[in-house]
Amino acid sequence: MITNPWTHIDSERVLFIIDAVHDVEERFLLQWLSNSKAEVGFTGSVSHCLVSIAYDPENIPTQGLQMALQVDEDTLVVPVRVVWKTSLDEINNKPRFRDLLRGNPRRPSKNKAQRILDSDPARAICVMESPLPLGICPSGIRCDARFRRSTAT
Repeated sequence: MITNPWTHIDSERVLFIIDAVHDVEERFLLQWLSNSKAEVGFTGSVSHCLVSIAYDPENIPTQGLQMALQVDEDTLVVPVRVVWKTSLDEINNKPRFRDLLRGNPRRPSKNKAQRILDSDPARAICVMESPLPLGICPSGIRCDARFRRSTAT
C-alpha cells in the first residue's frame, strides 16, 4: 500500500483528481496530500479538482475536470480517494437490518465519516492510482489535444 503518493511523482506539475463524496473526505484527502508532501519536500506545481465518482459512477459530474484540460500535457494526473474499512465487530458476510438503518459502513455519510475519523482514523485509508501524464491515454497512446479541447465545450 502506498503511504506517500509523492514518492511516485517524477514531474514538476501534478494534478490530483480528488474523488470525494463530501467535504469530510475532501479535507481528509487534502490533509493527507499536504502532510505527505511536506515529508518529501516536493516543490513543484500542484493543483487539484474535485470529481465525485464513487457516489454515482453512472453520472460523473465533469465540471471539475474542466480545470484538468487547462494544464500542460506533461502534467501528471493522479486520482485519489478514501476507502472506508469496516470495524471488526461489523464484519459479516450477509446484510443486516442494522445496515439498512445506519447505511453502508463502506460509504459513510458526512456526519458518520467525521465520527469515524474522530474515533478510529485507521478505518479511513487514502488510496491513489498510478500517476499518468495528461497527454498519455491509459492505453499508452498519446491523446489528441484537439479531442480534449472539443470535449471541454
